[in-house]
Parts: sequence; C-alpha cells; structure tokens
Amino acid sequence: MNISLRNVTKRFGQVTAIQDLNLEIGTGVFALLGPNGAGKTTMMKMLVGLLAPTSGQILVDGISLDSKQNIEKVRHIINYLPQEFGLYPSLKVAEELDYFAQLRGHQDFKRRTALIERLLNVVGLQEKKYVKVSTLSGGMRQRLGLPLLY
Repeated sequence: MNISLRNVTKRFGQVTAIQDLNLEIGTGVFALLGPNGAGKTTMMKMLVGLLAPTSGQILVDGISLDSKQNIEKVRHIINYLPQEFGLYPSLKVAEELDYFAQLRGHQDFKRRTALIERLLNVVGLQEKKYVKVSTLSGGMRQRLGLPLLY
C-alpha cells in the first residue's frame, strides 16, 4: 500500500492543525509519533475520510480521497483504530467479540464460535476470553479492538 499526502493543510476556524504536509508512506510498518497537538489524529482521520483536508491532496494506493465513492474504496484498504473506542466493559472478551460478530452478520453459531476462537488466537487474548473487558490493560483493549475493524 502506498499513501501520499501532497501539500495537505487542515484548518479548524482560525487554528491550523496541519500545514502544507508532504509525506510518502510505502509498504511496511510506519509509526506516527509526535507531541500532543502535533496533528497525528487529524492526519489519521483525513487518511480514512473522516475529515476532509482544507487544501491539498491525499492518495491511498492511487485513489484520491476527493469523493464519497473513493472514500468507501479506501476504507476497504485502510482502517483506523483510535486510542479510545467503544467497548462494553461489563462483557467478557469472548462475549464482546460475539456481539460484534453478530452485528457484522455472522449469525451461524458454530461458524461464529470458530471465528471468535481464531480472532482470540490472532490477537493473543485466548487466555482472557472469560475475563471482563473492564479488567483488561489498555494494550489488551487495543488488541481486542483489532478484530472489530474487520
């Protein structure tokens, strides 16, 4: 996957969050680090079409984020998991995954159970499947959020 930001600026009223950002991100792992207020979240929201840039162009695998149709295409390529997202703290880990699997249309119990087992193994939470979400560490909650993207 290739991501290209060309002269991207984002303003909120009189406040400029990002100004004339030029960035090329190629295949591989990319870390986005910076101090609070540097524009990291704003940039991520623009990359997935949640925010439109004030000016400039964003391309994901050559698809410009300039229309709803293109944004939908890009959302099949790239996902965004914010630091805080909605989980149900009173549910157990497996129940949380089961709930979201049902919301995604996985109605067959046996298939859904197999899917949940695979997901628990992928994110390394198999040993926590009967633990309440509220007791998980922040990192474990982030891992639990990964399957929710699919």
